[in-house]
Amino acid sequence: MAKLSGREEYPIYFGAKPELLIELDGAAHEDPHQKERDEERTEILKRFRIKVMRFKNEQVKANIDLVLVAILNEINKFSKRN
Repeated sequence: MAKLSGREEYPIYFGAKPELLIELDGAAHEDPHQKERDEERTEILKRFRIKVMRFKNEQVKANIDLVLVAILNEINKFSKRN
């Protein structure tokens, strides 16, 4: 998968292509300009049928269990399709 930003991407593969991208967003993603860039990037990924799940760092720190359940639920949806 090509990098669409300056940071590393870690797609989860189900078969021959990435289908799910999990992003952890820090405080910088609250900036209106960054939010717009994130939305544009998500739209590009949607065109490639890549689902983007975004979690704020605070969500992960405060309740990792809920974040993991959400991720596992999404993985289960992919597993049922494939």
